[in-house]
Amino acid sequence: MATLTTLDLRCSKLDSRAIIAIIQNAPRLRAITLKGVQPVNSEVLSHLATYCKDLDSLDLSGCWNVYIDDVRSYIESLDEKAAAEFKALRLNGVPFRNESLIPAEHTLNPLFDRLHNLEILSLQKCQHITSSMLVRACEALHHQSRTSTIQHLNLSGCPGLRADIFPAMSGLFPELRYLQLAGMPALFQENSQSDRTAFNRFLETLPKLEKLDIEQTCGTCLDDSTLRILARATNLTHLQIGFASKITPGAMIDFIRDCTTLRVFEADVSII
Repeated sequence: MATLTTLDLRCSKLDSRAIIAIIQNAPRLRAITLKGVQPVNSEVLSHLATYCKDLDSLDLSGCWNVYIDDVRSYIESLDEKAAAEFKALRLNGVPFRNESLIPAEHTLNPLFDRLHNLEILSLQKCQHITSSMLVRACEALHHQSRTSTIQHLNLSGCPGLRADIFPAMSGLFPELRYLQLAGMPALFQENSQSDRTAFNRFLETLPKLEKLDIEQTCGTCLDDSTLRILARATNLTHLQIGFASKITPGAMIDFIRDCTTLRVFEADVSII
């Protein structure tokens, strides 16, 4: 029996049949990277579910012929043991196509309510992910009286998200260490006090936060109050807030002085 545990095929020219043949002969596979491999499709995922029961890391970033819906079906097909093995799922840029009887807003639910030990989830540049999908997934966690084990969450470049995700997410991510929310200038309403409050309250529920990236997102909505909250974060080492036009020089100075764990601070293109 093959002893292969890690397979990296990123940007390879293999067709789906070759990939499936490899999967069938690698039952001990724990991590597979298929980033940018365009022949990857739902059939490949079906064979992963059948042959690779110990898989804990899957990277499908940039695979245009597999869909978020296919990933949902794949996760739902895993038995409890296989689902519990999963630690990292990267779906950057994977498109959405809802052709099932399951309502579109439930698309993300299995990512949260079946992968009980997931530590890394990246949905960067998933153009069709919406607030309602993320809110529904959070509601599923609430319904189970569970919190998420995710430590690294990447939602950067998801134009369908709005600030209404933050009340739903508050209190559900106590293990979160790295949060990416960059490149979404429409996430917050212009100068919205309610959006600012919702985001600040969400930040207060992240006791282990180490890195926060809201480059090109915070705009005119977030102000000095956000920096005051982050200054109290006992583990924060990296902060990127470029284009934060309402952050004042005084608040920056106070933040740098008061956040004793800070190592990297990027506030480029801020209007100060």
